[in-house]
Formats: sequence, structure tokens, C-alpha cells
Amino acid sequence: MKFVKKWLPYELYDAAGLEEWLGQMAARGLHLVRCGAYRAVFRPGEPAPGVRYRLEAQGFYEIEPDKNEVYAQSGWEYVTTLRSFYLIFRAADPAAPELHTDPVTQSYTMKSLMKRKLFGLAVILLYLLFNLRRVLGLLFTRPLLVVMNLILRDAALAAAPVMLFCLACVLVTEISQYLGLRRLYRRLAAGVPMDRNRHFPRSLRRGALGWLAVIALFASIPLGIWLDSRGETDFPLEDYPHITLAQVCAPETVRLDPNQWRWASSFPAPELKHSLLAPWQLHYCEDGRTEDREEVWLNLYCDRAVSPAAAELVVRGRMERQDKSLADAVKRAEELSHNPDLLWDTGAYPAEHPGFDLLYARDFQFEGSEPQRCWFGRRGNVSVSLSMPLEKSERALELLAAALADSEL
Repeated sequence: MKFVKKWLPYELYDAAGLEEWLGQMAARGLHLVRCGAYRAVFRPGEPAPGVRYRLEAQGFYEIEPDKNEVYAQSGWEYVTTLRSFYLIFRAADPAAPELHTDPVTQSYTMKSLMKRKLFGLAVILLYLLFNLRRVLGLLFTRPLLVVMNLILRDAALAAAPVMLFCLACVLVTEISQYLGLRRLYRRLAAGVPMDRNRHFPRSLRRGALGWLAVIALFASIPLGIWLDSRGETDFPLEDYPHITLAQVCAPETVRLDPNQWRWASSFPAPELKHSLLAPWQLHYCEDGRTEDREEVWLNLYCDRAVSPAAAELVVRGRMERQDKSLADAVKRAEELSHNPDLLWDTGAYPAEHPGFDLLYARDFQFEGSEPQRCWFGRRGNVSVSLSMPLEKSERALELLAAALADSEL
């Protein structure tokens, strides 16, 4: 037998509207088989005018055999469950007594349903907060770090509006259902029966937005993977302004096997990417030792954004990331006594150089390491972040400024 599927025309909290609609379907020869949050399934048959349907708030269990047996003796047969909302009963005998004649008594079951929906809404909110805790934490503590990621990564830029849209759709739907149930509960608790002359048609626009949110949520995963892979490029390193240890330290620099050094395991060198708001991005790093066994290193980020304002946001985001990295290092040192301590840190302070429109520096030293300086600068719409041993940082900055001035990018 071929079943007929129909979209529910009323909101789930409009119990009276759904009861009336199901009765109309029976009068047309469509008899309910099962019902979901969006669609009902009917079995075609003989028209049965006068058949009544009643919805009772679902308890803890989906089916309650004792209650169903009592109702059956009164002429009401259990049909199906609209999961997490209602038990649906049907009476073919017009003389069968109503299930509920006292609105206040009926409100008791509605109150239980309302509490369950409120609990479900709280669970959804807690789940979302738990999964987004890192992003929310950064938004409240280091918002420029989030902005920098949106500029440098198309995946983050695309995922942000998708996630916000999905969250808004979920919350609007759940809150709307809860408020509708609360209105119904208050009416029944006041001793006023359901208003069978006023209905709440389901918003097609809201339903379409809900399905669109589900599609967008699932589509955002492969989209993010594709955008991340699309951001990688293999343009020659020579096309990008950068400096090397050999330039900074002159011929006395000796390059070591990169597998022996920390940068190789954490950051590939060089790393070339691009995004919509930052058309080219370079991360270049080296480690080595001079002839007198002095350890030297170079860690460079150089990004061209679509505007000087966007480049400045990247600069400030890099500064916040450095601040977070040092704070995390201090925390790890406190938790693990064998970790090196941060001996001193100047914090970021303004600096000046004719090759940059904006420049900051930060000096610090870990126990057992050489003092280090980080430069954070902007020249036009190009932002740079450079880390070097403190004593070689001035020469590195001069070379980087010259490389930027000579670049045609």
C-alpha cells in the first residue's frame, strides 16, 4: 500500500491546530500512521468524518501501556508518538468522552513537557558552548587573534558565517517552541481550555531556513577542507620578500640538519599560502649555529593583505599570538618544573624604522636560551613578524626592510 506524506501545517506547540488538521485528513480518507516533527504519514482509506484526534504531552516513556489501556476502554486508541512532544490518540466513536475536561489537570502534563523542552534547550546551549569554548575564549580575551585567522584562512572566513547561521536557526527554533508551550501551559493552568479558533501556522520561511542550516552545516566540512588545501601554493620562494640566516649572519653561519631542530617538526619551511583577504602569505624559518657554536634562528611571517587596515589587524593578531604563546609557556613551566622559566619580558613596545609604517618590538629570554627579539611591522598592506636572537635582530630588520622595498608583490 502506498502511503501519503504531508507536511505539518501548524507549529508543534499548537496542539489544537494539529488535532483539527488530523481530523480533517481522516474526513478526506487519510488515516494517520506515524508523525514526525515535520511530516505525517497517512494510510489512504475510506473517508471517516467525525473521527477525532487528541494530543497528550508525552511523559518520560514513549508508550505508557496502563494509560493506553484505560483510554482504549473509553474509546480512544493509541496511534503513534510525535517523539519528544505528544502521544497521539484517535476516537472513531463521536460519543467517546473527551480525554481531558479539566484544563488545569491537562496543564500538569504540559508543564512536564515544557520543563523537558527547557532542559533540552539548556543541553543544546551547553553543548554549543563546550564545542566553541576555545573560539569564545579567544573572542573575549584575544579577539584580534580570531580576526587574524579570518583574514589569513579562507576556511575560517567561510566557516564563521555558516556556524553563526546554524546556531541562530537552532536557537530560534528551540526558543520558539518553548515559548509556544509556555503560552499553552499558562492558558491551561488558568483554567481556560485550548483555543480551537486560533491557530499558529508553521512558517515555511523558518522551516526552509532550518533545512538550509542543516545542509550548510554538512557542506561546511568539505568546503573547509577544500579551502584549506586551496590555500597552499608552490610559487618559487624567490618571488617573495624574505631573508635567510646566511644573509643575517654572513658566511660564518653553518646550517644544521633540520631534523635536529625544533622548527622542522613544528613548521615546514618555507610555507606558502594565499587567501581571499591575504593574497600571499609566507612562513620561513631556519635554525643553525655559527662557527663559535652560537645558536641562531630566524622565524619570519610575511603576509600581504588586501588593505593596510587588514595588514594592521594581522600585525596585532601576531602580537596577540606571541603574547598567548609566552603566557602558555609560563603556565607550562609552572606545571612542569623541568620546563625553562621565562626570565624577563619587556612586552610589546613601539619602535621606529623608515622602512615601516608601523613597527613594534618585544624582547624576552627563557632560562638557558639567548635573549630574543620579535619584530611586528607593517609596510603598506604587507605585515611582517620576525623572531631572531636579540643581538642580530637589528641587522635582520634592515635586511627585511630592504627586501620589502625591492619586492614587486
